[in-house]
This record gives sequence, structure tokens and C-alpha cells, in this order.
Amino acid sequence: MENLGDADTVEAQSKAILMENDIRDEEFSEEVIKCLPLEKDTWTIPDEEFSKRLDLRQQCIFTIDPATARDLDDALSCEQLANGHYKVGVHIADVSYFVREQTPLDTEAAQRTTSVYLVERVIPMLPRLLCDRLCSLNPDEDRLTYSVIWTMNEQGDILDEQFTRSIIRSCVKLSYDHAQDIIEHPDKQFQSNDLPSITNNFTVNDITRTVLQLYKISKALRSKRAGALTLNQPKLQYQMKADTKIP
Repeated sequence: MENLGDADTVEAQSKAILMENDIRDEEFSEEVIKCLPLEKDTWTIPDEEFSKRLDLRQQCIFTIDPATARDLDDALSCEQLANGHYKVGVHIADVSYFVREQTPLDTEAAQRTTSVYLVERVIPMLPRLLCDRLCSLNPDEDRLTYSVIWTMNEQGDILDEQFTRSIIRSCVKLSYDHAQDIIEHPDKQFQSNDLPSITNNFTVNDITRTVLQLYKISKALRSKRAGALTLNQPKLQYQMKADTKIP
């Protein structure tokens, strides 16, 4: 028997939900934290990783996520080649570099299974140092990734593909609203203040062109898709009161 507090509070109700579903929400142990780089504030990618990975830091690569996203775990790129084909890349944060097999961190993540999203907070599967910092594909920061790169024609036919560990440097953090605005207004002359800060010597035109190229290819791929299931359900979002944390 455990007293969870006043039943009318969000905190008590959340605790009850977590207990009922056997979800752990305690802090990560010191043993788990010790699996992460000790120099977390000054950690940089070791030199040997540059010799083993494809260096994509000079390419126009960026993230597209909800406006409130903190952990940016995937990024996109699209380059039109001289022959009219496209080189499309999906770049995923390489968490495996930090989560080594059979370590306390690996065991803890396996037990937690997944991150759990409540209305007022998130219970992470991995320490925030990894999710928000070391592995988050933040703009203008070198990050370890695993990339899949396809060479495609305008019809979306895959002509070549490459799977490789890589290093990227995202040039901008776009929200879904930014990308949708570009898609809905392809002829608009976007200005620098229409989008978040862009780094790595890329411009607003570079970003809008890439988004439109990706959208063009996505339409070609969807037109060829057979037997796909589309789950276009509404998603509730909440604004939280700062003092009470009540939605």
C-alpha cells in the first residue's frame, strides 16, 4: 500500500497510471550515468570516427519536427545531380555509439523499453544527456549518425542505395509548420525571418528548394504505392499552465 497524494492532483493521477502499467519513473542510477562521456560539457567526436565514417557536414541537411521537439533524432537531405537524378538521404542519430552492449545503460534501456509520454512530462528510456544533447541533431553541431542514401529518378525509382555510418551537421531546425508553409507556397520568396536561423553557409533558398524536391519525390512515391495503410488520425496537443502544470 502506498499513499500517492491528493487524488485530485495531476501528480497523483500520473503516479497511479504509471504504477498501474508498471512503468518505472525513477532517476537513472549513478552506474548508468557513468556509461556516458564524463566530459559531457566539452565532448567532441573522436578523430578516429572521422576516418571510419562518411563526412557529410558540408551537405544541406536539416531536421523537421514538431515545434516543441527537444530530441531531434532524424534529419533529411536531397541533392539534385547533374543528370537530373536525386540523391536523397535520411540520417538517424547513432545512439548505438554511446549505448554499448551489455553495459548498465544498455540493460536499463532494455528494461524501460521505450520513452513514455504523459501530458505534462516525458519519462525517457535513455538519460536526457543522450536524448537532448549528445545524440540530438541540433543545428550547427557535429553529430554521429547512421545514414541511408538513395539515388532516385523523378519517378521515385531507386537506382542505387548506400547504408553507412556518418557524421552530419544540421543547418536548421524546421518545424512541421515551416515545411508545410513552403509546400503550400512554392512560389513564395521566403525571407530569413520566415525560418529559424540557418547555419553552415546555407541560405533560405537552399532550404526551400530541398523541401520542395523532397515533396516532389514523396508524391511520386505515394502514386506508386500499393496496399499501404494510412493512419491519418487527429493528435491532441495540450498547453500547460506554468504554475499548476494542468492542461
